[in-house]
Amino acid sequence: MNKSYKVFYEGSDEINTSEGYRGAIKIIDNHVIIPCINVSVTEHSLNKTKENNFIDYCYLFYLNVKTFHFNTVLNNVSEGTEMYYNGCASIVGAEQFEASIECKKLCLILRSDSRLSTKMWIPIETPAFRPNLDKSEVYEFLHSDINPVIDFIKYQENSPL
Repeated sequence: MNKSYKVFYEGSDEINTSEGYRGAIKIIDNHVIIPCINVSVTEHSLNKTKENNFIDYCYLFYLNVKTFHFNTVLNNVSEGTEMYYNGCASIVGAEQFEASIECKKLCLILRSDSRLSTKMWIPIETPAFRPNLDKSEVYEFLHSDINPVIDFIKYQENSPL
């Protein structure tokens, strides 16, 4: 797995998971990290336009999670936190759900070889689409050790960890 990453602490409102796919949710202390495929960004430092650009492989890192709810939309948040919704479809065998995550901050983490496209990244066969990502690369990304990502974040200047 590639061990070089770039962390985006800003622009979380411009991150859209509705067309995304996710791997297993990992909980580290009071943080949650989710490997994702096909997350889109608009009006973000990665894509300044209003049109969706899709990221092939990335991680969503929720810092200082206060609450995590399944299939529930919550509007009330505590002072100093924000509510984020993750609608990525699971492709590692878990039940489908949407998550409402109340936390201090959402960070977008890209690998150094992550790619952006105006076209969606499809990791698996669907009734409407054929995959356009390599099956073995998808498997490796979704099942790889998350610790190098965590270590990378820990040793960043002004790290939240």
